[in-house]
Amino acid sequence: MRLLVALLAGYVIGSIPFAVLLARRRGGFDVRREGTQNPGATNVYKNVGRMAGAAVGLLDYFKALVPALLAWHLLGSSLSEAGAIAVGAVLGHDFSMFLGFRGGKGGASTLGAFTFLDFPALLAAGVLWAVGLAALRGRRFIAGPIALTSFPVLVALHRLPRLADLIPGAAPGSSPAPVLVAAGLVALLWARILPEHLGAEPR
Repeated sequence: MRLLVALLAGYVIGSIPFAVLLARRRGGFDVRREGTQNPGATNVYKNVGRMAGAAVGLLDYFKALVPALLAWHLLGSSLSEAGAIAVGAVLGHDFSMFLGFRGGKGGASTLGAFTFLDFPALLAAGVLWAVGLAALRGRRFIAGPIALTSFPVLVALHRLPRLADLIPGAAPGSSPAPVLVAAGLVALLWARILPEHLGAEPR
């Protein structure tokens, strides 16, 4: 029951449509009807401005990370409950209750959730992103998701006893939950991204 409450709390927080609110304030641009019609940072970046797009990206990132950290460190929530808040925030961003259950692609919010789940593994994925960026000739919006696809594997490796001792930040154990959660978020991210590249914006 506590996990469900945490998931719902994260969902409500994640549903806050920062892209819609900030784009409207910075010039009346409606991200739901203009540009790519996707209420996310990329649409704001391309049509409102770099600073506005960066601000939306950071807000979307922190709305998954900060509530989870606060719940864990200040409210006495377990790691599982705090993780559920982060996952709920991603779901809220992708399927916002304030936007008729539409939302952005969830890249920034997924990054925030991954930061909480296993930051060292995310840093390793960042190295792969840098390599992939060069290989893909600067296509950063594709290189990022491809690098994040490696995150569940890196989490699994980080939980091995030898690597957990060598690289602090993850406790070794037999529970597959962190790996499964990471894999689920990666699958959701691709489900949100692929329709755009196949000619249909995710709804």
